Parts: sequence; C-alpha cells; structure tokens
Amino acid sequence: MTESINALLIFCEGPHDIAYVRMVMQKLLYFEKEEVLFKELPSPFHKLLKQTVNTHAAKELHLDMAHKFFLPDTILRNGNHLMLLFNCGGKGQYDKVRTLISDYIPAMKVAPRLAEGTKEVVDSIRYLFVYDADAEGIEGIIKSVNNNFSSINNASFINTEWKKSSHSDFGRVAGDKAVYVWGENPARGTLEDILIPLFTKDQKTLMGDAKAAVVKMFPRDTGNADPAIAVPAMAKQSKSILTLVGQGKKPGFSMSVIIEQAELLEDTTLKTDSTTKEFTNFVAEFIGLSV
Repeated sequence: MTESINALLIFCEGPHDIAYVRMVMQKLLYFEKEEVLFKELPSPFHKLLKQTVNTHAAKELHLDMAHKFFLPDTILRNGNHLMLLFNCGGKGQYDKVRTLISDYIPAMKVAPRLAEGTKEVVDSIRYLFVYDADAEGIEGIIKSVNNNFSSINNASFINTEWKKSSHSDFGRVAGDKAVYVWGENPARGTLEDILIPLFTKDQKTLMGDAKAAVVKMFPRDTGNADPAIAVPAMAKQSKSILTLVGQGKKPGFSMSVIIEQAELLEDTTLKTDSTTKEFTNFVAEFIGLSV
C-alpha cells in the first residue's frame, strides 16, 4: 500500500532566496535535505525528474546550463511533506516557470498509475511564488502573477481570488497557489531588508565596519525619492555589505554561501526574528503542517 505525500513547489528569484528559504525551513520547520536517487522519490517525481533531464537537458547542452532550472535546486522533507525549491534565475523568467509547471500538471493526474515500484504517491501539490517586493509591492506582484500564470496550456491555473494571510501581510493565497514577497514592508523592498537586521543583531561591529567601507567605496543613490531608483540601489548596497561581512569566514564566496555557511547567524536569532517567523508560519499554514 502506498503512502500519500503533500508536495510544495517553491519558485525563488535566485540563489540568495534559495539559501534563506532552505535555511529557515530547516531550522524553524525542521525540514531535512532529501538526498536520494530519482527512482526513490514519490510518484510521479521518480519518473518526472528523469524525464525532465532527457527532455530539457538534451536540448540545451551548452555552458550556461540554463536547463538546470527544470530540476529542483533542493528537495526538503518533513514527514509526508516534500518541498522542491527552484532557482528561476530572475523575476521575469515567467516562460520557464510556465513550461516547468506544464510538465507537473499532467504528471500529477497519472501519479497513481506511475506508482509501481514506489512506496509513496504525491496526491496533493501546491505552488508558492516568492519575489522581492521591489518598488511594485505585493499588489503589483499579484497583478504580474495573474497576468503570467492565470492559465497554463490553455487551462485555468489560478481560478480563485487572492486572500490575505492571517500570519503575514507579505503573503497572499489563492487556493493551492500562494505568493510571498520580501521587503521592508509589503509595498517595497527586497530580501536584503530581512537579512541586514538579522546579521546586524549578531555581528553589529562587523556589519558597521562593512557598511562604512561599502558606502565609502561604492556610493549609491539609496536616498532617491523615486522608489524605482532607491530600492534597487539599497539592495545592491546591502548585497555588497553582506558579501563583505562573510569574507573572513568564507573568503571568495558568494552571498548565498555566506547566508548559510559562514556561521554568522545564531539559531536563536532566526527562531526569534518576527519577520522570519511570519514567513515560516505562512508556509506551515499553507501546506497544513503542524508547528
């Protein structure tokens, strides 16, 4: 007899988002990395991911390896809950996301028939789109999601109204689809607005020195009255600060590595941070995970 699995596909803008999501899911919701062969995954993923390699990788065997998007960057698991994290390579990669989802929708319909040789079947799948609020804000992001994902393969994909979450103003839910934005508030900002306070709490002196150096060497128009200019300027400045602050522990490494591996954040800082808890509580409620 097969066991039922609930799956969540999380579409992130880039590696920094993947690093933060992966870290907080492991530390706050106790997910663990699932490191298994394709054939050991629940149906239909055990065949779908192998087919994905054959279909997409065969078409794009060149150095930038764009086809890697069609495989999850990370798979996480907590009991009968499975998370697949995808690195979209930017906010505007709607075509790639639609193509990937178009592979999953028909596969889910035949999952029980593909289950021979597996112990588990995915019988529930949900989709979470995670973006920087930037200068658009959550309402602008929702409009873009509706414009780009209302239908897939000429079939309705988003067919219910978006509702506010009881856990966070940064998230919206429409049935089995959800959107969550990063920012200083739901109207503007980026992931760095969440990360800077976290690192400052645990590394106040180091962060102060890094900020002073970055501001002096690479001045940006962070105070511009136009959010379309100020928000990306602040994000770039913050990325530079976070990358610099990790060079002592991880010299030469990128910001995504520093977020997870430089050991500059205490677990208690993450677990008591209200913004991080808002996000994890939002996810937990969305997928029906008891916390």
